[in-house]
Amino acid sequence: MRIDSRLVMSDEQAITGTAASTSHIDLGADRNIGAGEPLWWVVFCSEDFTLLTSLSMSLESDDNSSFSSPVAKLTESKTLAQLAAGVRVVAQRLPDGLERYIRSKYTVTGTDPDAGKLTSCIAKAPELRKLYAKNYSV
Repeated sequence: MRIDSRLVMSDEQAITGTAASTSHIDLGADRNIGAGEPLWWVVFCSEDFTLLTSLSMSLESDDNSSFSSPVAKLTESKTLAQLAAGVRVVAQRLPDGLERYIRSKYTVTGTDPDAGKLTSCIAKAPELRKLYAKNYSV
């Protein structure tokens, strides 16, 4: 799977509490993205999480870049045991009706983690990518 850097919302973002992605995507005035081909919201875990009970990940949409009134269009929750390095934790097809700006939002349940990183992006064919922890050897 190829990932366009302009379609990345979190690039190995450390999640230490409830937070929004470090970047957002501007779909522009014409939001007919991916016409004819499905596009996916994909989230990969690149570092094992610790401490938290669960993590809810949402794809939010808003008509302004400050996200003053965001609407969650997609949501998925995972338990601590499911948040391991190299695991694709979300792969959901983009819905119709997105507003101009989109971002990922991470909501922690339980204790804030002191370790755990996520990469969130828009992509095609999410099942083809395996993300490995850094400093691995083959």
